[in-house]
Amino acid sequence: MFNLLPNFFSHIKLRFKTCLSIVFLGWFITHSNAANQGAANNTSNGDINITLTLGLLSRITGLNDFTFGTWTSGNLTANDNLCIGLFGTNQYKISAQGSGDGSDVNAYAVTNGSDYLPYRVFFNDQANTTGQTELFSSTILSGQNANGSFLNLFGCFSENANLDILLANNDLTTAGSGNYIGQLTVTLIPE
Repeated sequence: MFNLLPNFFSHIKLRFKTCLSIVFLGWFITHSNAANQGAANNTSNGDINITLTLGLLSRITGLNDFTFGTWTSGNLTANDNLCIGLFGTNQYKISAQGSGDGSDVNAYAVTNGSDYLPYRVFFNDQANTTGQTELFSSTILSGQNANGSFLNLFGCFSENANLDILLANNDLTTAGSGNYIGQLTVTLIPE
């Protein structure tokens, strides 16, 4: 009888360890980090979301300051060809923000310190003004294509875009005198 009792207790210990293992295994299954949790059962399926950002590179080069000089009459306009460099795609979006006009911090405007003079911005994904599109402040212009863009990651090797600025005669005639300055920030977003 003494020999049966130790075997009986070892059997209870074995069952207790097995039950604890099953309880812990069940806890890990029900507390997994899957987005859609599986049911606790003899088999279980869960779903997860996968997010991946590809290593797209972009660069704008060939930017030059616009200096209009002294206005006498008519519209003032100037344009400059740019280099858009991309790796991983030839498609991109472009947006721009001005330095503000006192009521809109992103408006396209130059200032003499007290007065604001609005201007318009046009963009083309070719190195000329033919076919350009008006680029409104803080609005994304999508569907742009950069031909020959890879080498432009290393400098301005192939001009493939154009930025055009227009100060309208009507606004110039009502503007106060002085030297007007402002800043235009252009943002390139690979697609």
